[in-house]
Amino acid sequence: MTTIHEGLRVLIFHIRISMGHERAALALAEAFKIRMSAAPRASRLPFDIRLAEAIGHSSGWLAPVVCHSYMSIVKYFPTLWDFLYDDPRAGGAAGRLLEYWTRRSRNQFLQLMKEHRPHLVICTQALPARILAKLKEWGYGGEPGMEAPVFAVVTDFSIHRYWSAPGIDGYFLPGPDERSRLMEMGVPPDKIVCAGIPIPHDMADPVPEEYLAQARRSLGLNPEWPTVLLMGGSRGMGLRMKLMREMECLPFPVNILAPAGTNAVALEALRRWSALSRHRVAALEYRSDIRTLYALSDVAVTKPGGLTLAECMAVGLPMIIHHALPGQERHNLEYVRKLDLAEIGSSPVDVVSRLRDMLLDPARRVRTGLRLKAHSHPNAAFTIADHLLRRLPALPSPDLFPTLCASHSH
Repeated sequence: MTTIHEGLRVLIFHIRISMGHERAALALAEAFKIRMSAAPRASRLPFDIRLAEAIGHSSGWLAPVVCHSYMSIVKYFPTLWDFLYDDPRAGGAAGRLLEYWTRRSRNQFLQLMKEHRPHLVICTQALPARILAKLKEWGYGGEPGMEAPVFAVVTDFSIHRYWSAPGIDGYFLPGPDERSRLMEMGVPPDKIVCAGIPIPHDMADPVPEEYLAQARRSLGLNPEWPTVLLMGGSRGMGLRMKLMREMECLPFPVNILAPAGTNAVALEALRRWSALSRHRVAALEYRSDIRTLYALSDVAVTKPGGLTLAECMAVGLPMIIHHALPGQERHNLEYVRKLDLAEIGSSPVDVVSRLRDMLLDPARRVRTGLRLKAHSHPNAAFTIADHLLRRLPALPSPDLFPTLCASHSH
């Protein structure tokens, strides 16, 4: 890797099939920017932290095929996705498909690398991690001076076999259980850091009460009623009409914050429910201010996406899991079940029963919130950025990185 004098360049790959990978990438980018900006002016270097959506940079026809195939399999053939996700019997066929994809997309990824010439490559999803690791093994097409190491940041509370690739220089994992599994796949322990899942650096900071009061008014919430955050994922795939109907059986009225993500059909269903419900239902489009929704809420009824779990843990928001997609979400579900970090609803009736009990017991919500915070890693993005900054070669000022890593002690 060449010595950095002209400034730091970082390229962070993610995919948009699930917005969690992109949110993790944004959190990492922000952490790098804060660290680099905190350096003393005399030794401060310019920096360029970029995000790249991996599927969009794949070979032309592959991108829509992959997106459509994933959504269709998860929706209509969930057992098949569970099989493909991590069953050893699927490894050979999946490996050949990934190898084909890598070769088909090689030129597009190489062009991107040549344009940005990063000093660090970070991937928040296994697919770009494998592609970039293979390109690194191939010497980045013989491009002079192209030596960027590739690091993988796992954004779920489980790790599957597709993450393991010889060309990956280091892994950042949610916790020690995943470390053991990765070592079983042959990854040396010195390549593994247990850092947590990167979330926005201010996620666990309190939201000012005056701001929350204004948000309640703008959303039409009743400040005397408890508030439930009902989430179905970034694509709204977990928002089910059966659950909405069952919520009407709660013995007392509640506020319901219901972001539909990017799902226009789910948003319309939520709006119809809002018009008829005895609760105050705020049907919301995709929101970037999820921290405010967490702060307004007493309980989250949610799917077990990795970023959602990590954020709820950081803010201490009690969770009831109402639905899990096959693959990573079902593995995340087992993680929270094992540590007793969430209530697991077996049906819409069971979910609402658990919700009623949780809302009627403020002391239990406090205990649950404290337990969640004890298992959280709100500083994960800074932990990862600091670790990678320390690995960079010599800089104009040898004191730069200690200064950076002591700043913004979140």
